[in-house]
Amino acid sequence: MRRDSVRKGFIFLRIVGFENVPPTVGKYEEGKIKFQDPQYGEVILYRTS
Repeated sequence: MRRDSVRKGFIFLRIVGFENVPPTVGKYEEGKIKFQDPQYGEVILYRTS
């Protein structure tokens, strides 16, 4: 993969610890996963290693 290319995609997430929460769709872009959570709003997960 070229260094200047952008990696994008979608990921399905399930947040554990909550009852009856359906999976949510997140978007992967440039080392981050972004998704909208009904309780917390926009959540961003960063790659650490």
